[in-house]
Amino acid sequence: MPWYPAQIVPGLLYLGHAEMASDPQVLTALRVTHIVDVTESLPPRVLPSMNYLVVPVPEEPDCTEKGETNGGTDLLSSLPTIMAFVGEARTYGGCVLVHCDQGLTRAAAVVMGILMAERQSTLEDAFYYVKGARSAVHPNAGLLHQLARYETVLFGASLTQVEDLF
Repeated sequence: MPWYPAQIVPGLLYLGHAEMASDPQVLTALRVTHIVDVTESLPPRVLPSMNYLVVPVPEEPDCTEKGETNGGTDLLSSLPTIMAFVGEARTYGGCVLVHCDQGLTRAAAVVMGILMAERQSTLEDAFYYVKGARSAVHPNAGLLHQLARYETVLFGASLTQVEDLF
């Protein structure tokens, strides 16, 4: 029996791990048309009709406590590309699965960023919403600090204390 990803936005957005993204039965059952892969490895091309976006995000980004990267992958610089990909899926009635290796850290942070942008959610609201859908999520401090910086961009002020999320 296959494991299924967590539903984040009904009919549009799921959060899962690499195995789920390579299971044709799961992808077909959920009508997934687009996959965002944030692992640092090449994704398996399971279904030829699937649309893939690969955004390699390191497991432990090299960040300052203010969320500024020290030469590593900046999640925030990738969000516009990811948002456009999700928007394309929505336009064509598609469904998106965001995954990393375990579906707990990097993919969870990306999904939080999507919710922050699309739903005008604070980081705290996005964090607890995603945690409610997939209780084991635990984005690392570097990713959360990047999302806190994004919150400041979206709202003009910092509304969430990252330390309160642990």
